[in-house]
Amino acid sequence: MLKTEIKVLGNILKEYYQEAVVLGVAMLCIILYSHHPLGDRWLNQLFYYSAVPLVSIIVLLRKNPLDFGLRPGNYRLWFVYIGVAVVLIIPVLIYSAHDESMRQYYARRNVDLGGYVLKMAVILFAWEFFFRGFMLFGLKDRFKEGSIFVQTVPFVLLHTGKPEVEVLSCIITGVLFGFAAYRSGSFWPAYIIHFILNVSNRVMMSWLVSGG
Repeated sequence: MLKTEIKVLGNILKEYYQEAVVLGVAMLCIILYSHHPLGDRWLNQLFYYSAVPLVSIIVLLRKNPLDFGLRPGNYRLWFVYIGVAVVLIIPVLIYSAHDESMRQYYARRNVDLGGYVLKMAVILFAWEFFFRGFMLFGLKDRFKEGSIFVQTVPFVLLHTGKPEVEVLSCIITGVLFGFAAYRSGSFWPAYIIHFILNVSNRVMMSWLVSGG
């Protein structure tokens, strides 16, 4: 009986090898990121959410990392998604400005916006590649469009601790970012949209604190 069950388990792992690697590495990276930080936040995320997945793609999956959303894909769709996102970002920022929990969490005085932009460019690259690159494209062969929803789950959960309104909104943005990446065949539009949203929010909050 035990030998039979071991054989069945082995067959399952063989059949779902890529999915097991992607989900296993993803869970490992999330755990190690929290329990074994390397130093600065940007270095931590760049290593666990970018470098480790890239190595696993090459060593464990023996595939080209470019096939995991790093190619330009259908760049014509970029403009559609980014254009729509910019229009939608405006009311989001207005709402955030009137939400007390968002203001308390993000409002800061004397923010070095130049340094913040550079730091977020690195952090969001790692963040978006992890979810909308490594996870999405690593799972789409098996789960097709369902991979959009799979990668949304850890994306939302990792926002726990931030204002409730932001965590809830991540259910929507996680799906939309995933959809943009899936349809365009690239994680880059999701990265650009996330970057614009993040930096715009910081600029807005800094402006409010300064009495704008």
